[in-house]
Amino acid sequence: MKSTLTALALGCAMAVCGNGALAQSVHAAWAQIMGSDGPVQKTGGEMPLNLSLRVVTDQATDCTGFTLAARIPGLTEALVRPTWTPRHNRPGFGFDAVTVCQTDMNEDWDQVRLLASDGTTAITTNDGTDVVLAGAGRRTTAVPQFVVFGDTGCRGFGNARGSQDCSANSTGTGTRFLFEKIAAQAMATAPDLVIHLGDYRYDTERTKDWDKWNSDFFSRVASGALMQVPWAFVRGNHERCDRAGHGWYYFFGPNDDKITCIGDDPRLIKSWYFDLRDSRASNAAAPHRFVFVGTSPTIDKPSEHAENLALDAKSLAEAQMRFEQRQAVEKVDLWSREVAEFSQALAWANEVTAAGEQIGTWLVMHKPIWGLDTSGRYPRRVDPLVGAAFEDAVEKIQGTPCAPYQHDACGLKAVLAAHEHMMTNVVFSAAALPQQYVVGMSGVRLDNPPGAVDGDGLSMGGCRHDMSGLHMAQNVEGIAAEYRGRLSGTSGNDAFGFVQFTRDSDEPSGWAGTAIYVDKKAQTLRNGLNIGPASNFQDCRVP
Repeated sequence: MKSTLTALALGCAMAVCGNGALAQSVHAAWAQIMGSDGPVQKTGGEMPLNLSLRVVTDQATDCTGFTLAARIPGLTEALVRPTWTPRHNRPGFGFDAVTVCQTDMNEDWDQVRLLASDGTTAITTNDGTDVVLAGAGRRTTAVPQFVVFGDTGCRGFGNARGSQDCSANSTGTGTRFLFEKIAAQAMATAPDLVIHLGDYRYDTERTKDWDKWNSDFFSRVASGALMQVPWAFVRGNHERCDRAGHGWYYFFGPNDDKITCIGDDPRLIKSWYFDLRDSRASNAAAPHRFVFVGTSPTIDKPSEHAENLALDAKSLAEAQMRFEQRQAVEKVDLWSREVAEFSQALAWANEVTAAGEQIGTWLVMHKPIWGLDTSGRYPRRVDPLVGAAFEDAVEKIQGTPCAPYQHDACGLKAVLAAHEHMMTNVVFSAAALPQQYVVGMSGVRLDNPPGAVDGDGLSMGGCRHDMSGLHMAQNVEGIAAEYRGRLSGTSGNDAFGFVQFTRDSDEPSGWAGTAIYVDKKAQTLRNGLNIGPASNFQDCRVP
């Protein structure tokens, strides 16, 4: 699926309830960036943007009881009575207390107020804040910028990887849960959109209920950040179907109402993208593309034994397959689809506008292709199987500008991911490979790499690694420099934060990045053009 964000930007009093009563508030509402298949490019070369407006309300509330007061820049506000659809909720999964209503949202709206069926009464969130959503039609003259969160859930107590206080007002010397504060800080930078890279829940994640989702995510942002800009959501490995996956599908999943979690379902979300254009009159550059790769939260590469079993099973009727053969077929089919999603992502990365301009592209996903592993030794495949699937897709495009990789000719400029609970910036000398941003420091207890805290911890230490053998590079000489994010003190509370990106055509990735921490101190993220000689870095492979 495809989509677009033109220049950037994106409120309950009384909604009619199913029993005739009136609801005074909703739990949350937001504008969500989706994909679209529209074949028409707009004048700036970008594709039309598909937005979904979603509302979480009490189970008894009838979705048809909401109206909208929508505004297009330069025009007066107009009353809209949209067609609402209640999202599919599987009974018995712990979400019977709430209903998620959705409707389409016009990309030209710069503001939407949520109203009751009378078209005048304002709907509020639970704390009395009017539900007013910022739309995609704002900030048409400003430099585009966005913020990124990753791994925002709370670990809780008694976890093998360390405890974390999840209470709303957590204080003290232990590791605190600071996502709400981080989100508020990010909104103070006036971003155009938010990209959430996945992992919204950790503590009792297998408990499929509204209360935990509300506690870890919605209650932290419902009256603030969630309404202030449009959001795009990635599914993390903690949103597997045997973990917190059903909640992810219910709240943030595709518009397809039939897609739900069943057991340990490894299904993939289909890849999609949106285009973001710098619409300032002084800037005629092509749009930038964000491809959300439809990878599975967990994946196993089939062995030769499994491939042979699957091949044999293909000749049998489904009902006659042995259990092991059925598993082999599923594993081979899933792997093939995983490789196909990366292939599609790379194809989109090589598209150009109707005028022949290259569209700079980032891959957006939960698990990094390369980056810092939890031992903190050197840039490597954090998840070898994700990297292997990507590598299989790259193998299919050998001889193109992306294989072997040529930065100026290949549309792929960077990879944005999370999963590792820290901030890491992996760059390659002379931009010999796409830059890798790992943003996993926005809430959950952090996994610090080894090393002493240097002063206030803001000195980004780099180390080098031979690039030979990394994806998209064949016998390339040079170094990969791994810049670690802030090394925290005793509790780790000073290393939580987010990353802000501002459009900058002079950057190899197309964007200038800044890591911003809870104490408001910041780090400028280096690129592959200014990392300096190899002698400046220790060898990452040396413990």
